[in-house]
Amino acid sequence: AKKRSGIPLEIYWQCLKAFELNEVRHAFKTHLNNPDGGQIFPKPADLIRLLDGSPESRALCAWTHVQCTMGRVGRYHSVAFDDWLIHAVIEDMGGWITLCETSLKELSFVALEFQKRYRALVHQRPKRHPRYLVGIIERENAKEGYDFGPPVLVGDPQKAQAVMALGTKKALKLHRPSLESIKHLIQGV
Repeated sequence: AKKRSGIPLEIYWQCLKAFELNEVRHAFKTHLNNPDGGQIFPKPADLIRLLDGSPESRALCAWTHVQCTMGRVGRYHSVAFDDWLIHAVIEDMGGWITLCETSLKELSFVALEFQKRYRALVHQRPKRHPRYLVGIIERENAKEGYDFGPPVLVGDPQKAQAVMALGTKKALKLHRPSLESIKHLIQGV
């Protein structure tokens, strides 16, 4: 019995060590007071869902964060969000400038695409993310060798700086298939 008692504690600790102790206490209390699920002792996933939110709620909050920043900051300024998954999703969707140039007619489709990609990355974490998302001023000034200011920090400034510190400078060169290569692939099958 002594060997078994140490294993679950180690698993809980490994899963929850990224959170503040007071947050974990609050999550335990919230779970245990829930009339639907509180009669069963919480698994680490139950607590993480309470601490971090479900992938669906996180994706929706992230999109709201992005959409507000699109309106407030716009495409001209570079931005650094406090959530690195936002950087990875926007880079994959073509970058900050492209996203900000989305028409109102297309915005609802782009929102769904963003949330779908974000949810996928919650489960399948990307290996890298850009330090920040480049705006028009930086893109154009860099071409001409002129100076440009730092990115606008969005959300918690300390977390946004941490995202920048852990990101990579260069964006990935995405090799998107051309229509011709898709035709060739389909004809070969």
